[in-house]
Amino acid sequence: MAELRTRRPTGEPTWTRVLLSGLDGTDAPWMGAELSADERLAATYWLQVGGDGADLYAAAPGASYEILVHDGTWVGICEQLAAALAVATEAGVASALVVNGMSALWAMLQDVIDRRARRREGNALISRGLDPSAAYSSEIEVPLLGDQWSLVNRRHDSFMEMVDAWPGPVVLIARDKVTADGRRYTKAHESISEHCTAWVRLTPEQDPEIVKLNTALYRYADKDTRARLRGEFSLPRLIWEWSGCTVDTRAPDVVALDGDQVLPGEQAPPRVALPSEPKRTRRTAATPPPGDASAPAADATQGARAVADLVQELLELDDRGRTTEVWNRTTLFDAVRESADVSGLLRDVELERLGAPKPYPLRQFGTDACQLVMKTGQALRPALVES
Repeated sequence: MAELRTRRPTGEPTWTRVLLSGLDGTDAPWMGAELSADERLAATYWLQVGGDGADLYAAAPGASYEILVHDGTWVGICEQLAAALAVATEAGVASALVVNGMSALWAMLQDVIDRRARRREGNALISRGLDPSAAYSSEIEVPLLGDQWSLVNRRHDSFMEMVDAWPGPVVLIARDKVTADGRRYTKAHESISEHCTAWVRLTPEQDPEIVKLNTALYRYADKDTRARLRGEFSLPRLIWEWSGCTVDTRAPDVVALDGDQVLPGEQAPPRVALPSEPKRTRRTAATPPPGDASAPAADATQGARAVADLVQELLELDDRGRTTEVWNRTTLFDAVRESADVSGLLRDVELERLGAPKPYPLRQFGTDACQLVMKTGQALRPALVES
């Protein structure tokens, strides 16, 4: 039985996280830039996702922020946010984070789903001997599978875990749209408001609408209270007065959730080792023994079995220290087997994760699989959960 671990709540506020969503013509980014002029903040980091306005908003009075420079890839964006989080945490003083582009961030992840679904559909058409170009037509709707949604939701969650742990105020900026029937919605992940202590909607003509306010002073403020505060809203007032934050406010305690463990009763039954066939002396097709017409076929069968065994070993490899040794064995095959298409030995989810081409040569699969193990330390197909 695990040892009981508890702690007493402090009752102190943690840093507020504000969602600013606005229609075209509102000045949410300018508000973020103006916040960076606050002398109580040691620094402000600006993450621009999509667009090129990060430099423009430096024209705000007193604005002083550092732009996180990334290459536009998901890995590049998350690496820069993680690096800024590490620096801000180590500094031990209040630093602000402005993310201008939560709508662009979610659109980027949705595009991943569409691309992978079309790639999968194209591969399915190829396997049936059909032209794959139809899968890439914008006029063709392709099915979006659950594993693809799970992938992008995990990516969004990992991004928000860093946002939640930021040691200072956070301003997330997203775009609003109005439907034909007049309904207003925010173009961002559906869970984004759950990560924020306040949500403010901006319109060009009216005072900001306070959609959500859950702070030390206003515990889930009701509709009348939020309506009364509309004319008094400003980011500094929300952060320092309504939220009760000071320069000594602590960062939230964030524990990343991970339910990917094998529990008692979930283990697969032990594998039964089948007796191996007697080893045969390898003969090349060029020198079969006299009268032995089956030698080339036997050699081809052995070669296919060797390829399949190596693919299985690569799928279950989870030791970074063995990647070089296992990968080197892919070079022991002749050119024909190195280029053998192994896509038929892999599951669809594995092909998607590796971004596998068609055909998928053994040598390339070995390289991709070993690189993934070096990066994650995890097997591509864990043996305990193999079905």
